[in-house]
Order: sequence, then C-alpha cells, then structure tokens
Amino acid sequence: MDIETLQLPRVMDAERFSDLDYFVRHTVFIICHKSEPVDTLQAILRYLPADSPRIVVTNCPEREFAQLNDELGKQLTTRGATYLVHQKDDRVAHFFRECGVSHILDASGSVADGKGEGMYIGTILAALLDTA
Repeated sequence: MDIETLQLPRVMDAERFSDLDYFVRHTVFIICHKSEPVDTLQAILRYLPADSPRIVVTNCPEREFAQLNDELGKQLTTRGATYLVHQKDDRVAHFFRECGVSHILDASGSVADGKGEGMYIGTILAALLDTA
C-alpha cells in the first residue's frame, strides 16, 4: 500500500488558504450517528461552523429515522446546510452497486454496518456537493 502524506495547501488553492471564511464554507463536516441521543447530535452540530455544510450519516434503527429527521429539522432551521442520510437507504446501496463498489455491501445487499462505512458514504456525498 502506498500512503502519501496530504497537506492542506495541496488540497486548497494556496492563495485562498489564508481566507478562513472561504475555507470554512468549503469544508464539509461528516458526523456518523447510530444510537446517540438527538440532543447530543444537535449539540455537536451547533459547535460546527454555521457556514460549513454538514452531513449526518446515521445507522439508527430505521423506524427512528423519521423522528430523528423531524427533531433535527425543528432545531436546525437557522443553521447552514445539514444533510441527513440513513446508512441502510436502498438508494445509497444502489449507488455503490452501480459504481462497482460492492465491498461496502453486506450479504443482503445493503451497506454494511460500521462507522467506517458511514464515513465512506459521507465522503462520497461531500464530493458530490462540489463545494469548490
């Protein structure tokens, strides 16, 4: 395996690196969630920069997803963009299957359980947001 050290100036345009506002608006925060109380999740989201997009990838029981979505929606109305996705969403599994990324899927065809899989989903979604 070849691991390359990545430095921030190589990721961002070096001229804009000193512009913290630009950096914050173009940094996506990914939060993995499973069974933490919604108030804990809300507290985490409140401490992130308001201008930064936030992606919450949850693997909570599917019957609790709608309630989580409702509660977050009520509390985060004045904040910047927050995206909530369920790790077991069939559309997420379909996306990975179509892209040939089957190693992230379990025997049933859903995305496998795990925080790493949640981060993988969040990273793909962050790339699709195209915040550059």
